[in-house]
Amino acid sequence: MQRSNDDVYTMYRARAVRDGRRRKFARFAWAEEIPDPQDAQTFERSRLDLALRDQGRHCALLCFYRDLIATRKRSAALYTCNKEHLDVRVVPDTDLLLIRRWQPEGEEVLIVAFFVSDAVSERVPISAERWLKTVDASADIYGGSTGMPGLPSILEGNVSQQIPFTPFAFAIHRRDPKAENVSG
Repeated sequence: MQRSNDDVYTMYRARAVRDGRRRKFARFAWAEEIPDPQDAQTFERSRLDLALRDQGRHCALLCFYRDLIATRKRSAALYTCNKEHLDVRVVPDTDLLLIRRWQPEGEEVLIVAFFVSDAVSERVPISAERWLKTVDASADIYGGSTGMPGLPSILEGNVSQQIPFTPFAFAIHRRDPKAENVSG
């Protein structure tokens, strides 16, 4: 039986995807058989069970994603991706990432992400503004698993603050438009 060029292309593309997944999963020390993306059973196992969306941690995670999406839609600083209005810093000697996005003469947001599985306090250099927390992954509504308080609801700028972090902390803050600029 003669195969068409489309069939041959599809076969080689499927093999390339399968091999690429194996290489990618190998870097993560995947212990099980790597799922074959061309296998119908892989597709069936990967389908969302919509009945879970109203239950426990599934509901909390759905709520978190909805709030993140809503926050991005409301925030010009987040939905307008412009490298000129972006500052990304890794705080030295920590696993802390600070991302600041802004619009000229407009909104400014600060994203704080902490990549450690233990709760610790870190000294964080905050830029010269006052920041109000809008989303915190450790909030009860999102299933805040540690029972510890999340990041402070207000971050005062122009100071290097000692802040307690929950494991894998993540929060979005917006610059307080009512506060005077702390630096000036």
